[in-house]
Amino acid sequence: MLTGWTVAVELDGASKRRWWVLYLPWIFTLGCILYLLIGAAWPNLLPSHISAAVTQKVHLVVLYGIVSLLVFAVFAAGDWRKVWRDQGAAYACTAIGLALFWVLVGQIMTVASFHRASKSLAEQSAPLISSEDRIVFYDTYAEGMPYYLRIDKPIWLVQSREKGDVMGSYYVAERHPAPAAGYGQVLFTFEEFAEQWKKNAGPLKVFLKEKNLAKLSGEIGTSPKLLMRFNEYLLVTNR
Repeated sequence: MLTGWTVAVELDGASKRRWWVLYLPWIFTLGCILYLLIGAAWPNLLPSHISAAVTQKVHLVVLYGIVSLLVFAVFAAGDWRKVWRDQGAAYACTAIGLALFWVLVGQIMTVASFHRASKSLAEQSAPLISSEDRIVFYDTYAEGMPYYLRIDKPIWLVQSREKGDVMGSYYVAERHPAPAAGYGQVLFTFEEFAEQWKKNAGPLKVFLKEKNLAKLSGEIGTSPKLLMRFNEYLLVTNR
């Protein structure tokens, strides 16, 4: 609402040229499309989780890029020649350009979702996990893993108290609220988790990044049993 109000004030202002604000969405959308096109030619420039999707959908990136450029050309030509007497036509062009961009993003994300690291990680690790195991994420978290593993009890999250968020929630990181009755503690510091490991009260299946294996081994005083390696992730256990 504040953005809309600010843009409306700028467009209705008395000064001679206020329409420059309407070029900002075009800089964003056309710049992103250009980045995707460059990334299709040099995939290493793209984030790993979308590079394959962009390469697969490069024909759509080109198509949406051409159509968006044509819509922008209509918008810019009307502005430069002072054809637009009101904001309606300029708004329509901008809305069409943004709609095309988000449809393109949706197409890429749909393809990328089939290659999510958490889904592949869950598929590889599922045969190694039984119903009595406690799933633990040590100083990391892979979104979607509880869903893909069909976990029916809370996972344990192990991380520093100083970390700014827990699973994307700043509230949980700051307040550390108690879990629902009957489930026990689910958020652990590194020291608290080391104590749980040494108690050996139940089977633990711990997901962590390979770079943190030495840290975990130092805290628990032994090398955990390695069950699986998948890309940068490891699955280890105390049994």
